[in-house]
Amino acid sequence: MVSALLVCAGLLSAQGAPPAPADDLAARFTRDVRPILESHCFKCHGPQKKKGDLDFSKVTLRDRRAWKKALLQVEEREMPPEGENPLSSEQREALLRRTPAPRCSGASTAASTSPRSAT
Repeated sequence: MVSALLVCAGLLSAQGAPPAPADDLAARFTRDVRPILESHCFKCHGPQKKKGDLDFSKVTLRDRRAWKKALLQVEEREMPPEGENPLSSEQREALLRRTPAPRCSGASTAASTSPRSAT
């Protein structure tokens, strides 16, 4: 029981921890996010093709406007588009939680948990 309390206390204290330093954010981005962008986004938003004038091979962590727009589309399951390789739950969470822009408040909870609707 004591160990369970210590684990819970550790989790609670980790949630209140200060934001990670920029170097840590860059390392996590390179490790966790960049491979997802390369495998799911570069085909249409990369060095060869720049749909929507967006090239994820050149987007930096400071490009908050690009991230906000992209993450909203990921959260609403508009990206990747139908017919393309979908993101796994883990990949979606990595993008939504490990990128510089905060999660978009404009998307509803239903949109982030329900399957893509046909349009």
